[in-house]
Amino acid sequence: MSVLLRIGKNKAILRGGEWRSASVPLEEALNGFTRRWVQREAQSAELQGDLEHRIAAAAAQRFQGRIGLQLDSEVRLNQRQYLNLRQLHLFDSLDS
Repeated sequence: MSVLLRIGKNKAILRGGEWRSASVPLEEALNGFTRRWVQREAQSAELQGDLEHRIAAAAAQRFQGRIGLQLDSEVRLNQRQYLNLRQLHLFDSLDS
């Protein structure tokens, strides 16, 4: 249900579709990355199964971090939590 990611001296936790970190800039960067990745970069096959692990792995690669801890999640609940991230919003910039 949660993934802990270490990036440099900072840590962030992905849970329920949102990153949380003591570093606000890192938290905002990870949440922005996650939204872009789900909406524009991920292949259809990557959006199946354990999304938290796939998102954390993509974020670790992008931000040169590493996954420190992962707790298993229920796939059906996981898919429902991330459904909103897949939706494009009217005022989203296509360039960001």
